[in-house]
Amino acid sequence: MGGSEEMGAAQLCSSHGLPLKYFCKTDQLGVCAECIAGGLHREHPYLNMEEASKQCKVYDMSGERLALTLCVTSGRAGAEADIFALNQLFFRLGFLNRIIRDPTGEGFKRELLAFREWVESHVSFISCCFVVLMAHGRPGILIGSDGATVNLEQLFQAMNNQNCTALQGTPKIFLIQACRGEQQDPGIVYTTDALSHLSKVLPTHTDSLFIYPSQEGYVSYRSETDGSILIQKLVMVFLKGFCEFHILELLTKVIQEVSGINIPTRNQQQYKSTPLVQYTLRKLLYLKPSGMAA
Repeated sequence: MGGSEEMGAAQLCSSHGLPLKYFCKTDQLGVCAECIAGGLHREHPYLNMEEASKQCKVYDMSGERLALTLCVTSGRAGAEADIFALNQLFFRLGFLNRIIRDPTGEGFKRELLAFREWVESHVSFISCCFVVLMAHGRPGILIGSDGATVNLEQLFQAMNNQNCTALQGTPKIFLIQACRGEQQDPGIVYTTDALSHLSKVLPTHTDSLFIYPSQEGYVSYRSETDGSILIQKLVMVFLKGFCEFHILELLTKVIQEVSGINIPTRNQQQYKSTPLVQYTLRKLLYLKPSGMAA
């Protein structure tokens, strides 16, 4: 296919022997003018190599990809739809996904620590980890299937640079979908989730990305049949664009999709919801599996 993974002006294209003056965002490698003009990369987005060298450093995603989904399904109608959609996404993106249903409050911590041990036991290179947390909740906490609570910050800290050295410099994605409570009104089309307290992102959380269902102090919404708006839109956007766009571009589109929805309720009023993304990523993160054609 030509090109080289080195982003340097002195590098030559292996196919045409010309200087690599451009960086292909789709295939994440340097390409020459002939690669673009000849059609190999003509339809791909690309940047000038000098600009790419300064601004477009990317994470190495050639290693294993691991995911953990912890989801309380009891009393959370639509949760299975979210699990199904996320599992489809992880399969397409090449993630090995562990799914744990109905963890207790203590189980959230236990399963995350077991996941960390699994990560640290890997001999092969791990390029990315994705953790999904879905449950009822109150400010700053999740409620397990047994009614016991767990602090969100404790879960985040378990995977930070200090406590999980195997993932230092590795992108870590946390997706939180926390319910407000268990009461459901049969006249409401969408039930509500809430997360009124957002955990502070500490310096030890470098190379991390946190995706919340709503702005601080606001509810988020979950369809009792189709799943949560955030997760369903995220899966839709990622599946359409993961071959072309990096994750922050994808999440911008997710925010646009979610915030553009008018959410009907029993009293015929319509509400809005806007997800919140916080990150300490130091490079661009492309989720396209290595070797996959565009």
